[in-house]
Amino acid sequence: MGLVHLTVRSRLAAMMRYRPWTVLLILLLTLPTCETDFYAIPLDDGDRALCAGQCVPNAPPGWSVPVLLWSGDHESAPGCPDEAPTPPTPQEPPPASNVFATFSRACLGNASSPCASPEETCVPAAPMGFARCIFQDGDVACPAPWTRKQVFYEGFIDGRTCTPCGCGPSGGASCIAAVSVYGDDACSVPMASTLVSSTDPASCVDLVSGSPLGSKVVEVAWSQPGSCPPTGGEPIGDVEPNQPATFCCLP
Repeated sequence: MGLVHLTVRSRLAAMMRYRPWTVLLILLLTLPTCETDFYAIPLDDGDRALCAGQCVPNAPPGWSVPVLLWSGDHESAPGCPDEAPTPPTPQEPPPASNVFATFSRACLGNASSPCASPEETCVPAAPMGFARCIFQDGDVACPAPWTRKQVFYEGFIDGRTCTPCGCGPSGGASCIAAVSVYGDDACSVPMASTLVSSTDPASCVDLVSGSPLGSKVVEVAWSQPGSCPPTGGEPIGDVEPNQPATFCCLP
């Protein structure tokens, strides 16, 4: 490089008597050139971290990213695994009285390395009891290959009630009364007495003709209350689940 540098300086000194643009042109023509080749160094798959869990088909448009789903008895429900610690929709658990027979828990995985194919998504490996699923609000059909369908509900509408209560025609009541008549108005001169039944009211007593009647007394000697058949009180209505979500899982 020292020889090239001295040669250029000598030529510049000799060209000072020319115009500046001429000097520049001659300088460009006399400077040495270097040829540089650029190469692309490909990275093989070993240079890039791939999915450490399981690669599954990408979710169709409108569906959630793949999640891990567990379903079963509420009391034995496990927590989300460390690889997928986040529920897709954080929410408070329902009150114990509102728990359905089957409980479900969906767990969303952390960001992970890509799969080798752009048509697949990396999800954490499914622990025992968990399935790999996508979900969408509503009760909808499942797209292939996510063909195992399960529908879960966030709540319910309790429409249960009873028909109005009432009482049918009464019956079965009876009584017996003691009837006494007196010849004065102070009920002190008895003339006659008899028992009168509600089931056989035609009871007569003969008095001496011309006997005056001054007063009378009626006393209940025996009674049996009646009854009426109850009506109404029949259960009607039903419990309707609402806010469905469809989970479609890989077989």
